Amino acid sequence: MLVFLVLVVMLELIWGDWLKLKHPLSQFNIPYGKTVEFDPRPLYANGDSIVYYTRDMNGLRGTCFSDLEEIDILTIGGSTTDQRYITDTATWQEVLAREWWHNSGERYCIANAGLDGHSTFGHLKAMDDWILPMEELKPRYILFYIGLNDMYLEGETNDDGRFRKQSVSLLQRNSVVYRSVKRMFKAQSKGRNELGHGGAELEGLEYTQKGLMSEKQLTQLTQTKIIAYRQRLEGLITKAEKMGAKVVFVSQPSFRYIVSEEQEVKGVSLVEDKWSQQFNGMDFYNILLQMNRAMEVVAKSNGAMYINLSEMSIWDSTDFYDFMHMTPRGTKKLGKAIARKWTPTIEKESTEGTR
Repeated sequence: MLVFLVLVVMLELIWGDWLKLKHPLSQFNIPYGKTVEFDPRPLYANGDSIVYYTRDMNGLRGTCFSDLEEIDILTIGGSTTDQRYITDTATWQEVLAREWWHNSGERYCIANAGLDGHSTFGHLKAMDDWILPMEELKPRYILFYIGLNDMYLEGETNDDGRFRKQSVSLLQRNSVVYRSVKRMFKAQSKGRNELGHGGAELEGLEYTQKGLMSEKQLTQLTQTKIIAYRQRLEGLITKAEKMGAKVVFVSQPSFRYIVSEEQEVKGVSLVEDKWSQQFNGMDFYNILLQMNRAMEVVAKSNGAMYINLSEMSIWDSTDFYDFMHMTPRGTKKLGKAIARKWTPTIEKESTEGTR
């Protein structure tokens, strides 16, 4: 057994990446300089079957740029911005750019810097260690599509438990044994990559207009949470301004509640446990509403823009494959919804023969 362990250690030191100079993106546990293929059909019906998920050598998604200088707008957020199981040409960023081109005749190039699992803690870290060091990256706007991941955080914390799984990511980044075993499993699955999260049955849900938490419980839960959230939002604005970028905050919809055309809200009756108490879809909505109001206040007081999508009545069950993540139908709606509410003011020299 000892001999086997020594051989494994020697193998890892010689062929693994433990002692090599690390790419700045390695800490975020995301692919870069490659295209990964997924079969999304366990999550949603997809006529083309395979999803192509591409990140360039800078870790960015997008089809409109080959150089960082070409990027007009950078989008930052968690998995709903990343959209790992949406093909490259169908992300809401791609839809948004096409809508602007159709509506105004202007081509605005959008880059996607979304990172699965990140809240504003992760975004602040990513800005420092990834985004800001790219000196050639000078977007005119940074769009933050955020809120849902922060809602699940505790109020006062110095670390983000959703930022990354340290032990797993270290193994994935450095171990030759891990990579070899992964290739074996991939070969057995005919080259398809495993999905990182599952879907949810969204048809036939029961709804309620009554939450499980009292007004006092909501206040106690959100008081410190909101204060900490506002501070992180202001930190993001400060970092964006270092790049010379204006900030656009966009609130996130969820299918844990639905909003009617008359603005009547109903939450999913499904009960969850968090923060040492139970909550349902109405409680979820009430907490998210306060988070979004805080984001709106920070935006207005710092000269940023706020776009409210979380209270729109346009969403239905076919737009999501779980309570947070959207299908291609949903990303199409999302891109069009942002385009209806905002068109960037960027002077373009010419749209002929560019991107």
